[in-house]
Amino acid sequence: MAPYQHNLTVRFRDCDAFGHVNNAVYLTYLEEARSHWLFSLTRAASLEQIPFIVASVQIDYRSPAHFPEDLAISVRVDEVRSRSFALASEIVCGDRLVANARVVLVTYDHATRRAVPIPEELKLRILATV
Repeated sequence: MAPYQHNLTVRFRDCDAFGHVNNAVYLTYLEEARSHWLFSLTRAASLEQIPFIVASVQIDYRSPAHFPEDLAISVRVDEVRSRSFALASEIVCGDRLVANARVVLVTYDHATRRAVPIPEELKLRILATV
């Protein structure tokens, strides 16, 4: 299955004094794409219904993005474990790779403040996207 894709345009406020997107903004870009993907995956009506928290993020910056470039952020499942799964993402501008990232999400119970196994129905939906 093809990865999920989210499109956005670089905003002027995303850029730093050097005129390119600041490194910290890429976390927001990844979060925006991941949130849209998670809402479609979980069929949640609100953020509180999404049982995942971010455990780890690794971003490799490949080339700078600038205002007002159009970016495409892809999200695909890279690995599934009993309590967590990893997403691989790429941020591209046309044919140019801007950044790639790996984000690990953990299934989390806020009441007990512990990682819990991924519910079987949700795990099947995650695996169906691979």
